[in-house]
Amino acid sequence: MSPYLDDGDYVLGKVINKGEYLSPGEYIELIHPDYGSMVKSVLSVYDREITVTGKSITSMESDHIGKIPKENAVTRILWRISPQGITRL
Repeated sequence: MSPYLDDGDYVLGKVINKGEYLSPGEYIELIHPDYGSMVKSVLSVYDREITVTGKSITSMESDHIGKIPKENAVTRILWRISPQGITRL
């Protein structure tokens, strides 16, 4: 997720409750059925699914990740803690 998150950064977030609204552009932790835990940005929101994207040039492409069931979005990432300080995402 560089330049937004770098190796060694910490994040603070809030659990996403069932039925809670997700907005494009938000950063979330999701559990992917094949790749496990990932931090991504919400690209689009559908009735029961979301598409996500990474911000790094080395990030996996959205079409490779596929649509994710909304219930796989587990944490809304709110803050980044890095050696440079605390930043709201």
